[in-house]
Amino acid sequence: MGFEWWSSEQRVRINLSESALAVIADDMFQFKTADRSTFMNIVFKNFYPEAKASIILYINHRKRQLLDIIELADEIHPIQDHIINQLLMHEQKELEDNIAFQKKNKYASHIYRINTANLSYLRSEECQESEPYQQKLGLYLKCILEEYAALPYRERECIFFREWYEIVSQAIETHSLLKITTGKHKKFYVHPYSLETDTLSTRLYLTGLSKKSESEGAAKYPASFRIPNFHDVKILRQSGRLTKEEIVQLKEALSSRKVQFLLDREEEIRIRFTEGGIRKYNTLVYMRPAFDPAKTKGNEYVFRCTLKQAEYYFFKFGEDAQILSPPDLRRRFMELYERAASIYHI
Repeated sequence: MGFEWWSSEQRVRINLSESALAVIADDMFQFKTADRSTFMNIVFKNFYPEAKASIILYINHRKRQLLDIIELADEIHPIQDHIINQLLMHEQKELEDNIAFQKKNKYASHIYRINTANLSYLRSEECQESEPYQQKLGLYLKCILEEYAALPYRERECIFFREWYEIVSQAIETHSLLKITTGKHKKFYVHPYSLETDTLSTRLYLTGLSKKSESEGAAKYPASFRIPNFHDVKILRQSGRLTKEEIVQLKEALSSRKVQFLLDREEEIRIRFTEGGIRKYNTLVYMRPAFDPAKTKGNEYVFRCTLKQAEYYFFKFGEDAQILSPPDLRRRFMELYERAASIYHI
């Protein structure tokens, strides 16, 4: 039985914890979604089928999982049904205890408007969560959002952009050409290869060979894309299958460059460090480019990486790292430091 809930404006008050509010506010900024209700509706639609907060759905799914495991066993014992029921009762008790905890886990409340599609599901017989939540719709939505907010960023991103991730995953599996439009309305035709994480496994990137038109003869180059930066993505009829040689080319690019910088060209970069700069280089691991030991002498290190990676990584070194070459990067650092220093002039 669905929720027996009615509001002519389809509005419900949800009181979230301080931590959940902070995470959701940051995700709304990262995912370029200004409206709280829009954000809530997307998260609910994409997450409720797998969320533990959907207690009845989750317990039914767990029961099917356990029964499938038993069917694979060589022998079946009568006690197995009893064990499964005890396990499920224990899990359900923990989930119901979480509801009691979330009732008290409050910081600030806001009014959210439930869209028609979600409301239709929540009122339908298909939705069976009204019993564990005692017809308190706002509490069910709160528990969904609290569970979402407790997940790592990468998982939250996959939930929010589920439809696009599914399209990309399908294209990778079927070797189909993708047409990607970014937020700046630039169009890319991509032969997809894989979804890769950055060094710290916090962000996912679509990797592949990209071209500026969908024609067969168009030049291809290694590229990576962040799915939250999409404006639109479509699977085209044309094949996006990569040749063995192209896969080797892409793997070499991935091994020599960080996944974030596939679009950029590598260059030889020379930097003179102070002793403090060397300590920083040995300590700061994220986005750190590898140096060439054969060309490195004393405090003058030689790197082969993209200019963008060098800027992201070495700019924070300040006076402890002097760019010797290339001239464009040296000039870029000088301009950025001068611009920063100018705001402190009295």
